[in-house]
Amino acid sequence: MDILGGLMSEVVSAAVIGATVGAVLAFVLQKVILHGQTKFQIDMANKFARGSDDIVRTQIFMELRKSYLEVLSRLDPRYHDEDWDPRKEGQQVQNPLKDYWYQTFNEWYVTNILNDGKYKSLWLDFYAKAVVGGLRNKPIRIIGCDLFNGASTFSGYKQQFKTEIKRLYNDENCVDFFGDTGISEKNIA
Repeated sequence: MDILGGLMSEVVSAAVIGATVGAVLAFVLQKVILHGQTKFQIDMANKFARGSDDIVRTQIFMELRKSYLEVLSRLDPRYHDEDWDPRKEGQQVQNPLKDYWYQTFNEWYVTNILNDGKYKSLWLDFYAKAVVGGLRNKPIRIIGCDLFNGASTFSGYKQQFKTEIKRLYNDENCVDFFGDTGISEKNIA
């Protein structure tokens, strides 16, 4: 899971940089307002602050995308095969599929929970659509069901994350996420 830890470290670094830039900009903006600057100068300071937020948003996107591509490169190519049940294989085959789910959780968490959902538009505009694409692969759904039914807590956000994944899948396919795999859903908080 060192990729996941590394990703979270990069995201936190980007958030800290963004928060620092934001704090400096807020200070500068206060000074501008307090010293009776023109509306143009205030507008320029606000535009600069928005630009800094765009940089942080882009950095978050790039870090999440980079770690996703690393996870994707380790997936067994049979993850597209609707007849393949990865549970019949060893952990060496299942672990990259689990990493896919932890990566998906990171994408959801960073965009929806971290920073009070400030970057939720990343989820809505890109990641949710990409996740729907991944959910078209039954082997990925099978491992997801196992994780949702098992001991993984998804850092205490299992229920919220599961609800979002089920919503995405059900909205796209009009079929229940669990029922479509033949796995019964356990009510585990």
